[in-house]
Amino acid sequence: MDHSNHMAMGNNSTMPPMSMMSMWFHFSHSDVILFDFWHPQSVIAQLGSCVLIFFLAVAYEGLKWFRWHLQSRLFAANRSQPPTWTTTTPITTRNPFRLNTFSLPHLIQTVLFVMQIILSYGLMLVFMTYNVWLALSVILGAGVGYFIFGAQMTVFTEQQMGGDCCE
Repeated sequence: MDHSNHMAMGNNSTMPPMSMMSMWFHFSHSDVILFDFWHPQSVIAQLGSCVLIFFLAVAYEGLKWFRWHLQSRLFAANRSQPPTWTTTTPITTRNPFRLNTFSLPHLIQTVLFVMQIILSYGLMLVFMTYNVWLALSVILGAGVGYFIFGAQMTVFTEQQMGGDCCE
């Protein structure tokens, strides 16, 4: 059964012609990137887009590190405080990973988490253009970002803070 005409638009159609996205890796320099207005039409514009995407991927890794850094500081601050004592309960230490829902540290972590999710899904969508240059920009940016920021984070912390894009 031939399905090649299913997306064909007749001359009587009022709908604008649709451009189909390539579902395979290609080397074009004229793909729409995330938004209709971000449509590089030249090699120089594509190169600029690749550089921007590279730095966004580095920033994603930096944001993960910054969240880890803030969490580590909070953990260290809570560990250095003396245990609490009441007459009816034995000595207990505060749980450093339990934050009040409306505390400032939790609100900051929430905002940073939302920023991290926006970046991660944006990078995923850039990769899904199947443009080799854009995909390489995401991969190399994430690799450089991990090289810069990842050495300070442990495997446990990476899993806790949201490891790779789109987890």
